Amino acid sequence: MKIDFAPKIDWWIYFVCGITVLACIIGPAIDGDTLIGVFLALSMLVLWICAICGVKYQIRENKLGIRKFFHWTWIPISKIAIIQKEHGVAVQGSVSAVLSLDRLRITLTDKS
Repeated sequence: MKIDFAPKIDWWIYFVCGITVLACIIGPAIDGDTLIGVFLALSMLVLWICAICGVKYQIRENKLGIRKFFHWTWIPISKIAIIQKEHGVAVQGSVSAVLSLDRLRITLTDKS
């Protein structure tokens, strides 16, 4: 059995992506380097697409999988002690692969 979950993506992710791409075009275009601006904008757009599409969650058999870009981390469901809702920019003591301020914190019974 395999179940896939898409991450929640807040509106501000798309806003920041759009501003970044526009800045890459407008800055060089002011100096007359439109081609460089288009190249920079396309490069940033590819990076943003990879970041947005690179996060995925999956439950397979008795494991929870978290994909960050091309790397999967598998957590046995039996080691999950607590699942809590959180909201905010920083989650205490962790780096998370989320695209929203609304998140879930997973606490494990065994850190190994």
